[in-house]
Amino acid sequence: MASILILEDDVNFRELIAETLEDEGHRVREAGSGQQAIQLAHAEAFDLVVSDVRMAGIDGIEALTAIKAYRPNIRAIVITGYADEQAPPRAIRLLVDDYVYKPFHLKQFLTLVDRVLQSASEEARHQGLLSRIRLGLQKVGQKLGIPTEESRRAALEYERDHAFQSFFVGIRSGHLKKSAALELFDQLEEVEWERYHLDGTGDDKARIEALISGFGRLRELSIMMAEAEASGMRKSRAAHQVEPQDFYRLYERVQEGSITMGQLKVAPVLRKSEPASIERDAESTSLYRLLWAA
Repeated sequence: MASILILEDDVNFRELIAETLEDEGHRVREAGSGQQAIQLAHAEAFDLVVSDVRMAGIDGIEALTAIKAYRPNIRAIVITGYADEQAPPRAIRLLVDDYVYKPFHLKQFLTLVDRVLQSASEEARHQGLLSRIRLGLQKVGQKLGIPTEESRRAALEYERDHAFQSFFVGIRSGHLKKSAALELFDQLEEVEWERYHLDGTGDDKARIEALISGFGRLRELSIMMAEAEASGMRKSRAAHQVEPQDFYRLYERVQEGSITMGQLKVAPVLRKSEPASIERDAESTSLYRLLWAA
């Protein structure tokens, strides 16, 4: 089970969350202020921080910023009862794992906690899935041969992870409106499809560097485009782009918590893959239906 830090200034709500997590076998510590949470995180190693936003003194996101500066790999879920316009972009920049509005059902909350804690293994499994449906191409994990190429590939995966995480939290928090999210998805899908078709040779150097830049730009766009409700909507769409109604269905599933960040990361490639390649694999078929089926 995991070690979890709860940062919440509402004593009754904090104790309710803590007891719920303890009943599931997790080790839980409680903090009623941002400063107390920072001190606890310095003294102990936690797998996950669950933090409210608004509180006296250091707010929850400021506290998370300080904690992640000291423990960069810690997972984080933001919970809030306020539609604060400034909080979501701050959380996106901080690369929190999820953003949830109060009130919520405790069963739903436990599901989100489990998803965040299991996200690393889930993402690894989904990457294996993409490798299985790759058509005649070398697997992503193929030996690249030279250290500099390995470093570029690691940098690419780092930027990709952060681009998708920013997109996911942008939708979950409601900061990315549907039309802005659609335009961003168009660009994210294009970059992800290019990444998917890397052939694993030394000739990929320029393409990898371009993809690193592309994912980094899309991460920033998740914040910059969030305030645009309709400006991102193209008047005409190319045949290869997702139909708006299909994307909006995906958007709503992400927002309601039916789709995890790990599942969202494979949505572009599954959508563009040949149906026959998906249907050969039961897991691919099931995931495609979850993401894209009406």
